[in-house]
Amino acid sequence: MAIKHGVVVVHGQVSGLVPGDELAVVANAIADALENAGGTVGRTFAVEGSHARGVLTVARPGELAPSDEFDFIEGFWANSLPTAPAETVAKWMLLLGPKEAWRVVRGFWGNLANDRIDDGKSSGYPQRLWLRAAFAVELAPVTLLIGIIVLLRVLLAPLIYALYSMTSITRSNTLAIVSPVTAFLHKLDPFLSDVMGDSWRFVEDGMWACNIRDAVQAPLVAFYADPEIADITIIAHSAGCGVSYDVLAEGGLVAEAAAKSPKRLTLVTCGSAMNRLFWLSSESDTSPFTRRLSREPLASAITGVAASAAPKGETPEALQARFYWLDIYARMDLVPAGPPVAEVLAMAKIDPCQLKRRPVINEDDLLRDHFGYFRNNDLVAPRLIRAIYGGEYPWTGTTRYNGTQVTQDRIRHRTRGVALLQLLRFLLVAGIVAWLVLFIANDSFRAWFERDAGAPLGLNIGPVSQFVTAALGLVLPISFAYFLYGWFRGWFFDTL
Repeated sequence: MAIKHGVVVVHGQVSGLVPGDELAVVANAIADALENAGGTVGRTFAVEGSHARGVLTVARPGELAPSDEFDFIEGFWANSLPTAPAETVAKWMLLLGPKEAWRVVRGFWGNLANDRIDDGKSSGYPQRLWLRAAFAVELAPVTLLIGIIVLLRVLLAPLIYALYSMTSITRSNTLAIVSPVTAFLHKLDPFLSDVMGDSWRFVEDGMWACNIRDAVQAPLVAFYADPEIADITIIAHSAGCGVSYDVLAEGGLVAEAAAKSPKRLTLVTCGSAMNRLFWLSSESDTSPFTRRLSREPLASAITGVAASAAPKGETPEALQARFYWLDIYARMDLVPAGPPVAEVLAMAKIDPCQLKRRPVINEDDLLRDHFGYFRNNDLVAPRLIRAIYGGEYPWTGTTRYNGTQVTQDRIRHRTRGVALLQLLRFLLVAGIVAWLVLFIANDSFRAWFERDAGAPLGLNIGPVSQFVTAALGLVLPISFAYFLYGWFRGWFFDTL
């Protein structure tokens, strides 16, 4: 008889997400890793309206009958809230965003390689010295820019908001120059309404926050009530980690269900936004409810921990058999900027033995790392499998082709591939800098470019052509480098 494991997949804030998207990505990553390690996996999947369900049946190598069944339900909350007003979200971000961005940067500089794990140990990934140097070079200009914004936020925030609010200044010739600026700022409206607006609703809008929460707590309550489900795992990403934490808090429906039918619950957070939501909630002045994400502990009926201390007689093994939190974060992910901060852990009121923090290498890319967790078959998928199996790998081996654990060949594959991408980025940046220096400092080269480079393009428009070709001399190298990196990464590292 196969052991049934309940798995709830909770997505983050992504524009255009449809039901089943996140569940399919997560389930495929787990199934592919198990199959590549020699197991046999059966898959079923169905989407009805906003409800997506999937099942994986797993037979170990050399066995015919499945030993385990993973029952997936998606906690799809994207349809649980309306589009947020862009102007309100813009003001919210202008007031709190700079300070939050500074916390992100401080988190990165506190651990340049982002490789620290529990008890002061390091992850053991190679090339740490190179990584620290590369990360410092990448982070320095970002830090400078954010630092300037933070210092000037008292002046800049009201000015930007004033410009953003001017949506139709076209009548006055004097103010007509503002119109292109406002048009540019309003290009951010879809991002503000559909992406950041989700976080604003969840923190600041109490009624819609309850509706968001219900989309995740409903499948959890169902799993607790199902006698065939042996244990429960939540796999959450980004803002979905904050939603998951909220539904596990003291006094909720999930806590009631856990009290009636205790089961082991494992919370897996990938690229968690809990650090960000904690601070945004702590600075809310709307109501005590909107500050809940900075005050509410996890339910003792779930964790087995009461009054911030382990009950007498409870061993670490017994506490881990009740609740376990695995936090996975990419070392260059701007959203978590490291593991859960001390303030979040103090609020959660869990025993230290119930938390494991693990950095992973996605792409070492400040812009892409947040979205690469479930495509990381080397360092993330094995950890998801281990979490569902209660902290033990179902079978082990020496390579990724006969073992489900994080093997040395998985680490080598990831670190070497990412090192090549990192080297390519630095070479392209160095090439752009060299070109710009040559273009600006060398008069004869710039004169040739302004005079003759436009000829192949047919830019025979007198003095204007010199200006156009000079502008192209600055823009084209950057555009070409961006295109080259995108092509190289997409073609050669699509399966990294």
